[in-house]
Amino acid sequence: MQIDLNISPQKIEQLLLVTKPGEEVLFTHGGKVIAQLNMVQTGVKKKRQAGRLVGQGIKLDERFFESLDEEELKLW
Repeated sequence: MQIDLNISPQKIEQLLLVTKPGEEVLFTHGGKVIAQLNMVQTGVKKKRQAGRLVGQGIKLDERFFESLDEEELKLW
């Protein structure tokens, strides 16, 4: 979508409200593109659920909980 900055701010707002996530908006002035806007997905993120993988056979190796030695810590 291309929006000329010579139109009213209210009209620009109306156009932005109907723009879909992922759609690119180009702002023009004097026929030249001066800015680009990429619409983002809005909404509420799903909350993470603790323990959702329990009972699915996923197990951590016992070594996972052991402290790292100095050499391994340096790699981080």
